[in-house]
Order: sequence, then C-alpha cells, then structure tokens
Amino acid sequence: MDVQFDFRGAPEGGNILNYLLEKSRVVHQSMGERNFHIFYQLLAGAEDGLLQELHLKRKLDTYYYLTDGDSSNGSSIRDADNFRQVQTAMSVIEIPADEQKLILEIVASVLHMGNVGFTEEEGKAKILKPESVTAIAKVSI
Repeated sequence: MDVQFDFRGAPEGGNILNYLLEKSRVVHQSMGERNFHIFYQLLAGAEDGLLQELHLKRKLDTYYYLTDGDSSNGSSIRDADNFRQVQTAMSVIEIPADEQKLILEIVASVLHMGNVGFTEEEGKAKILKPESVTAIAKVSI
C-alpha cells in the first residue's frame, strides 16, 4: 500500500499494488538473505515488557526461522529504529493500538511456530518443543 500525505501530514490518497509475497522466505532464506524485516525489527526495537508479553527473546538464534541465510545485523540496518518507524507509521494511518498489538502477536506467533518441530515416537507424532506451542497459545489469547 502506498499512502500519500499532504503538507500537514494528513493522508490524502493512496494506491494498492498487488504483488507476490515471498511466503517461502518465512521458512527458508537463501544464503546472504534475511527473513522478513519485521521479525528482526520486533526483536531489536520492542520494549522489554512487550517482548515478555509476546514470550520473545532478543537473541536471534533462539528462532529457527531466523537461523538460515544472513540474520546478522549489518551496519547499515538499524532494526530498532526501523521498528519505531513501523509503530509510528501504523499510528499515522490510524491503526488503533489494540490492532497494532494484534499484528505484533501474529508476528510473534509465526516466530514461535518455527520452533515447534515434530518427531515420531511409537507410531505417533510428538512435539519436540511444547514450550513453543504454549507460547503460541498464550500470545494468541
């Protein structure tokens, strides 16, 4: 979505562009690529209280979806600052605070889903990391 603003900063128009979202990037990144920016921005820029509510840790290698490709924070990428810009942008386009939190809960749930993993034990599926399932359930309440 492209939103245009007048000289006072009020939205005056916009344009919606349809494009193919790289869904496969969530589960696998090519070497040298990062996953979606919002994952890194959330972990780097969210206040400690919000991370606790979302059952997240700042350490990138805690999350399987961030371990492929290049999850390093390059010198030109300022994830914490960019997270604050995302929050400001959501407020500018009048996404209510409760909906902003719901969006971040979805992002957190995706990170937790990547950690679940399954194995087989006695012919039945067994969850490898039940704490990830618990985190998804708590975040999604």
